[in-house]
Amino acid sequence: MRRGLTLAVLKYVAGNLVSTFLRIANTPSTIGVVRSLSSHRFIAACVLVSFCFITGCGGNARDIVGTWRTSPDPNAMIWEFSNDGSVLMGPNRGRYTFGDNNRIKIETSIATSVYQIELVGDKMTLKEPNGSKLVLTRVK
Repeated sequence: MRRGLTLAVLKYVAGNLVSTFLRIANTPSTIGVVRSLSSHRFIAACVLVSFCFITGCGGNARDIVGTWRTSPDPNAMIWEFSNDGSVLMGPNRGRYTFGDNNRIKIETSIATSVYQIELVGDKMTLKEPNGSKLVLTRVK
């Protein structure tokens, strides 16, 4: 959902960029300046801006991938987040997705939970709406 929304925003922004560029290019006071820029440079700039938008999205998605432990105890439950959106919490398999405002939804056959997520270094804090917290530590 988030990636679809991002792509829709990119299409809208790109469309507005092109229309603005064409309007400026046809204004008499800027014709000489704009025509001195090659269309290849303009296209390269648009591609670069689009790439920055796309790669800037999903920061938590990349940071969360890996193995996490619920406590320092070696026998503590392990959570494993994969690139494909799957999560393994002990013996339970599920899926995770990111929402807005740093929220993560974790769906398993047992339950669906939404948490406020905070990632700082090797610590991940999942806060429930009722205020309870679960702190996970990255396993190296």
